[in-house]
Amino acid sequence: MTHSYLIGDKNYWRQGYATEVVSHVTQYGFENLGLEKITAGCYEPNVGNINVLKKNGFKVEGVLKGK
Repeated sequence: MTHSYLIGDKNYWRQGYATEVVSHVTQYGFENLGLEKITAGCYEPNVGNINVLKKNGFKVEGVLKGK
């Protein structure tokens, strides 16, 4: 199953909304669904998303290399 998030209005970027949403969804997954691991991915140039994931405790486990 794949999900994504997008804040389309740039006026709301860098306000911490994505970080907060990822925090709540991650917490729900662990506490209510009993998940033991949650994985996430993004494209390397997406520095904003990388920062959101890092702030929520995600660690880099691997990098998919192109052809």
